[in-house]
Order: sequence, then C-alpha cells, then structure tokens
Amino acid sequence: MMMEETTAQKGMLRLGIASLVIGIWADFLFFGKDIGISYMLFVFSVYALFFWQAKQKSMLVLRRRHLFAWGLSLPILLLSTTFPLFSNTLFHFINCLLIPFLFIVQTILLTESNRKKWYTLDFLGELLGIVFIHTLRHVRTPFSGMKEWLKSRVDQKK
Repeated sequence: MMMEETTAQKGMLRLGIASLVIGIWADFLFFGKDIGISYMLFVFSVYALFFWQAKQKSMLVLRRRHLFAWGLSLPILLLSTTFPLFSNTLFHFINCLLIPFLFIVQTILLTESNRKKWYTLDFLGELLGIVFIHTLRHVRTPFSGMKEWLKSRVDQKK
C-alpha cells in the first residue's frame, strides 16, 4: 500500500515539475514578445506533456471511438501554424480562443471524461461544467499533494 502511494506521489511530483517547466517555457515564449512561432511551439509542448502524462497512466489507447478526438489534432495543429504565417489580429484572437477549446474537447474525449455524446448540445453544458466546476474543485490538489509529499519526506527523516 505504501509503495503505491509513493509511486502516485512521484507521478504527481513529475507532473508538477513538468507543468512548472511548461509555465517557464510559456513565459520565455510570450513575455514581451509578439505571438508568432511561439504559439505553435507552446501548442507542441502542451501536446508533448499531455501525451507523456497519458502514456504514464496508460490512458492513450487507439480505439475506433476515439477517431473524432484524434481528428481534432489536425485543426489544432493547423490553426497553431497560422500564427507565424499571418498577422491578422482578429484571426489571432479567434485562434487563441479556438485552439484551447478544441484541445480541451479533445482531451475530454480521449480520456473519456464525458457522459454525453460530443455532437449533442448537452456535451457543451458538460464541457463548461468540466472546465469551470471541475477545475475550481481541484485547484488545491497540487498544493495538497505537495503537502503530503513534504510530510512523507519529513516522516522518513524522523
């Protein structure tokens, strides 16, 4: 039992460190700079983090029912490549909203976190619930995980 907890704690710690690295990477890419190739590099980085984490948890399995979700990768990647190619402010704004929306939908569909079919209006309500309510419910999760990790480290030293 203790071994499973430490493995889970290590996984959460690795995810926390990787998320921190992505945050620093985003700061480097965007702070004081125009959006261009930076957005595309950031999208690729977030995809890499998502695939790495999903692989760690064995969540990514190629199934026929995931075909639509995998298909969302194409518009996400194509829209992210428009930033260095075009300088239309309106399209940059729309793409800045659309890309995260599509990525969240893709993540929900690939991890099968949804109960409603993606093509129904009920899915939009579920999506909003997942994005806002679920996120707010788990805001303190990294901090409580860090607290448990620090406590286990102190207990080991004692």
